[in-house]
Amino acid sequence: MDTIISFVGSIAPNAFAPIRREVSYLIRYERNFTKLSGSVRDLQALGEEIKHRVEAERRNGKIIEVVVQNWLVEVNEVIERANQLLEDPRRREVGCSGWSFPNLILRHKLGKKATKIANDVVEVKGRRSDFNEV
Repeated sequence: MDTIISFVGSIAPNAFAPIRREVSYLIRYERNFTKLSGSVRDLQALGEEIKHRVEAERRNGKIIEVVVQNWLVEVNEVIERANQLLEDPRRREVGCSGWSFPNLILRHKLGKKATKIANDVVEVKGRRSDFNEV
């Protein structure tokens, strides 16, 4: 009996982690979009700063590293994906309006996508440290 209890006790936390993550997309829906929106604003500001530095360096006749150019392209792609999701008209369909029940499937799907893109934004911002100079 003790072996069964210890076996179940060791498996239970691992079994519930994926369930908890999936449910968190529903519960933390608004928080995920708020986080995404803030992360995108930060990334846009950082991208603009680097673009200005790149333009200044080009005017001075310096060659821009490929890593920097690739990073700027990636920044634009991630921001575009994030803005498409933030402006998605289906976002209005996930809440309770009047007496209708919320669309949980759509809420889960959009919440999961917002979390993934927010993580992508953080990852791209982190790759900024790959180059020190433009």
